[in-house]
Amino acid sequence: HTRYGTVTGVQTCALPIWNIKTVEQVTHDCIILHLNRNVRAQTSALPLPSYACWHIRMHAKAADGTLVSRPYTPLSSIADFCSGNISLLIKIYPSGKFTPIIGKLRANDTILVSTPDPTFSLDTEGKSEFFLLFAGTGVTPILQICKWLLLSGDRKSTRLNSSHSSVSRM
Repeated sequence: HTRYGTVTGVQTCALPIWNIKTVEQVTHDCIILHLNRNVRAQTSALPLPSYACWHIRMHAKAADGTLVSRPYTPLSSIADFCSGNISLLIKIYPSGKFTPIIGKLRANDTILVSTPDPTFSLDTEGKSEFFLLFAGTGVTPILQICKWLLLSGDRKSTRLNSSHSSVSRM
């Protein structure tokens, strides 16, 4: 099992350790990581942000011992994060610096995850119809936005339209 905690020269106390609950294979190169936070005591104290899209940074130790991090937009809601659970859709790039590390994670492994940061907010005042255009792994921010729009507005009068494009190489 892979364990992340103290990395030489890095203060990891500000980065909570999360457990890998399950790893779900979605396609030949995409997985969903289901994580839960080791310590739930502080998660309920986090304010629930009002922005439409947010992300976290995952941090892992590379083979050479350096700490590598990348931003990810969770499939989960901010309320899920605050209760200590998140799910992330991740495309594994074999020649990447970070995703090969992530691709090797299994249940009961751990990883460092930052607190949420805003990606962007939306001004929806007076608007009830939205067109969402996205491609590839941009699906995760769009899913967050759809959830946010449906939960923050009048669900009966909110209309969502979308278009998606993706290239798959097998």
